[in-house]
Amino acid sequence: MQVSVVLKCKMSAFQAAIYDWIKVTGTIRLDPEDEAQRVAGNSKRQARAFAPLQNKCMELRKVCNHPCLNYPPRGHLLNDNVVRMCGKLWILDRILVKLHRTGHRVLLFSTMTRLLDILEDYLQWRRLMYRRIDGTTSLDGREAAIVEFNRPGSEVFIFLLSIRAAGRGLNLQSADTVVIYDPDPNPKNEEQAVARAHRIGQKREVRVIYMEAVVERAPSFEKEDELRSGGNLDEDGDEMVSIFYESCGYLIHLEILGDGTKACRICDLVEIA
Repeated sequence: MQVSVVLKCKMSAFQAAIYDWIKVTGTIRLDPEDEAQRVAGNSKRQARAFAPLQNKCMELRKVCNHPCLNYPPRGHLLNDNVVRMCGKLWILDRILVKLHRTGHRVLLFSTMTRLLDILEDYLQWRRLMYRRIDGTTSLDGREAAIVEFNRPGSEVFIFLLSIRAAGRGLNLQSADTVVIYDPDPNPKNEEQAVARAHRIGQKREVRVIYMEAVVERAPSFEKEDELRSGGNLDEDGDEMVSIFYESCGYLIHLEILGDGTKACRICDLVEIA
């Protein structure tokens, strides 16, 4: 038996700010240190703060999956920032922790291998056993990972898979939960990915979780303007609204209660990498 669930994941405030910026301007901010190095190597080159995007739709897809795809961090994110920055991953974290405690096993599919790199950092931070297959995995490595995952009593909890490289021909029916982190343009690829677990010989109910990012109705910069003018940012009347904005090299997190109060407080202060 197969049960499908679609999860609508609200973006984090950091995600929403990047999404709105790319959607409105069609540009992306460049790393000042990288630009300084490029200018130092070429005297004719001028440092730029922003760069135009050739494929805005792809950049918006990256933002929906994780902001680190647009702004790669220096080194590995082995802390809770990797979760807090992304609405999808924040919800996925809560799901995986519960599934791990209740003895389930998971297949996670994505169309982006760079996203699998971020998820590897997350799983290492959570200390969850995993295996991975993508287009760069050797044939011997694929076989060893599959055998280890399907072995009775295996401690491997989750299998990270690229839809294009591992969506066909694999028998991973020891898993009972399939997560489609981001949709593939071809729905047949998603059907093939689900069939890795939901196949002949499967004795348990297979849950399929489709994750979708939800875009705010009001852009983040409009919320900031409303805040500065002393207005009420809440759209539903009973929900707390959170926004992030950049000031003096820091990311300041402000929360405004939706009960009519105009006061706000700084809840968090995170240095921008």
